[in-house]
Amino acid sequence: MDKAMIEVGSRVTVSYVMRLQDGTEIDRTPEEEPFAFVVGSQEVFPAFEEALTGQAAGSQVKFAVEPDQGYGPSSPELVQTLPKTAFGEGAELVAGERYDAETEEGLPVSFRVVETNDDTIVADFNHPLAGQTLELEVHILEVE
Repeated sequence: MDKAMIEVGSRVTVSYVMRLQDGTEIDRTPEEEPFAFVVGSQEVFPAFEEALTGQAAGSQVKFAVEPDQGYGPSSPELVQTLPKTAFGEGAELVAGERYDAETEEGLPVSFRVVETNDDTIVADFNHPLAGQTLELEVHILEVE
């Protein structure tokens, strides 16, 4: 019997390791909890689906996800100088740390403090992986 090949609509179960180009590991599926998704359901990057399409269970695939296929380029417009008063009285914001907040419209946002000054902070609202090329090693465990 032929092994099922991955195509749009396939339910795929994988284990993977994700690294930055310098080799820093940033994500890994726990051994006891493989990751399952349906190809074409937009649960993963299109580049992830493309790299696995046509593969079968048991295959191991290595590929890179460029910034424009992943978390996007780092956008200078998303680095902003803001008054410290915007974060409440006595807020202690530390350079290099990530924080969660809400916009004036009540939408959740995440940012990293680039620098702090007497009355302002420089906040980077880019995704932490924006501008990064991601390298993946994927082991295909099951294809349904």
